Amino acid sequence: MTVFHVDNGEPVVVPENEWGHFYSDDIYIIDLKGAKHRYIVMWMGPKLNSEELSITTGYMDKVTNYENSSMITRNRVRKGHEDESLLSLFPNGFFIY
Repeated sequence: MTVFHVDNGEPVVVPENEWGHFYSDDIYIIDLKGAKHRYIVMWMGPKLNSEELSITTGYMDKVTNYENSSMITRNRVRKGHEDESLLSLFPNGFFIY
């Protein structure tokens, strides 16, 4: 698993010791690479309008090196809508500042 923080439109790798610490005005991407499938989960703190939301696709494209195939599942999660499967990725806790 790799976690990215979107900083000035660029995904930047988050050090492992900071995983699970998210800031409510920011966007994060969790990249899970399995043996046969890859999952990209974008966590979005701010509420985005439709234009801003469409821009976020580009962030995921950068993380996947612009690969778009049936072997990659992409999903977006808004702040406050995290389910147990996402929270379980962070055994040391999921904190929103």
